[in-house]
Amino acid sequence: MKRGGRQAGTPNKVTAEMRTILQNILAETLADDIRSLTAVERLKLLKYVIATPTDKEINEYQQPIIIQVPTNL
Repeated sequence: MKRGGRQAGTPNKVTAEMRTILQNILAETLADDIRSLTAVERLKLLKYVIATPTDKEINEYQQPIIIQVPTNL
């Protein structure tokens, strides 16, 4: 029997804070590199940023998903 600590499902605050810090550092560091990529190259990077949907999530959508890529980045 587990005693003490976080309850199941409670987010780890330190991990969340570290992710935010790392995202900010990467955003600042890689901003110019990302801007230099073509729209197609940026789209290919999305698989590393956006979680892969589950079958259930895919089945919930009845309409096609339209992704608009800004050209002024």
